[in-house]
Amino acid sequence: MGSLFLVLTAWIMCASAPADLPIPVGDRKQLFIDHRFIAESQGIELRVNPPVKRLDGFISADAPYAQEGWLTTPLITFSGRRLELNLDCGALGEARVELRGQNNLPIQQFAAADCDLVRGNHLRYVVRWRGKDDLAGLAGRPVRLHFRLRNAKLYAFQFPSNTSTRLTRSDS
Repeated sequence: MGSLFLVLTAWIMCASAPADLPIPVGDRKQLFIDHRFIAESQGIELRVNPPVKRLDGFISADAPYAQEGWLTTPLITFSGRRLELNLDCGALGEARVELRGQNNLPIQQFAAADCDLVRGNHLRYVVRWRGKDDLAGLAGRPVRLHFRLRNAKLYAFQFPSNTSTRLTRSDS
């Protein structure tokens, strides 16, 4: 068993060369590696799964379980009909989103208290406020997104529509 560990350590350190960039494969980013199986000379069969990273998973806004965290965007304008989140609410984790106006106050019907609780691990979670997700009435208006997170990682958000989505910063 000890010699197997040494062989695998040598293989990992000396015989793997990652490709230049992760390649999109569906909703994931996959890193392809050129493997030269050193262990084959020892009669050991290795099966290696290439490393996989979630879509937009290279950076996240993280909140611990012990204390709720929050994140507020600068003013943005969007075109689209709904808000989708790429996030991972770990065990007992949760998230809510509040939409705020230029005065940084919650927009009526889009306060955090109105937001349906988000739980679980999602790549494209559609946010709903009291069961409704249609944001077409706010499209083109400057808004801030205020995220309230507990034991969660927020990777990305978007405002998809039937056409291409455009997001611009409003306060620059």
